[in-house]
Amino acid sequence: MLLLCAQTVGYDLSIQHFAKNSPYALGGAVCIGIALLAGIVAGILRAHADKNPIRHNLPAAGVFAAACTAFMMLASFIVSIRALSTGLPILEIVKLVLMALSAAYFFLAAAKESKTGGGFALLSLCPMLYAVVSLLLVYFDKTYAMNSPLKSYQLLLYISMALFFSAEAHGIIHRPVPFRYTFFGTCCLAFAAALGLSQIVIAFHDTVGHGFSVLECAIRISIAVYAAVRLFAASAVPAQEDSDG
Repeated sequence: MLLLCAQTVGYDLSIQHFAKNSPYALGGAVCIGIALLAGIVAGILRAHADKNPIRHNLPAAGVFAAACTAFMMLASFIVSIRALSTGLPILEIVKLVLMALSAAYFFLAAAKESKTGGGFALLSLCPMLYAVVSLLLVYFDKTYAMNSPLKSYQLLLYISMALFFSAEAHGIIHRPVPFRYTFFGTCCLAFAAALGLSQIVIAFHDTVGHGFSVLECAIRISIAVYAAVRLFAASAVPAQEDSDG
């Protein structure tokens, strides 16, 4: 709610920054602080874990979240591919390719009972690369000024998302990094949920003129749910399941 208010009544699009003396300017900083604090606490609690935090057999909620993420990415890919006829920057094309490959990864994560093999391990890198390319696109995007809080929020989201999926890829090849996985997973969950939920509300009733993508917001929300399920499963499932993957 703080982030929603900060991006609407507390934001002045003409200067691409919070309105002067806005009481909501603190909202974004509070959300970032909460996300980082939660990540640090969760990461410390799992810092000395001796088991792989990746659960190869997703619970029902995880299957649903992975499938939703795959469908949202596929839908966004289909909608975006139509713009190829008018020409797209090379980074946008790379993002589309990685989006399609990431959708395949999430489909397999939802459908496969045992996630083994080099093909799946390679696909697990695609969400991380998708986040990295998205990060570059946001950084070089001239729609928002370099010091715009909205740009900062999105950069933090994609940094945490890239590092979370990097840690997930480590777990899939049985080289777990529990602290990194839990810390960046918690941050990714917080940033993706806060930005996705607040911006999808704005997208349906945009009185400010941000022009947020509904599908992009939906992808963020589904990734937030996916991260939440992964983190919950990491703490709830016994260690012996690791040997089954």
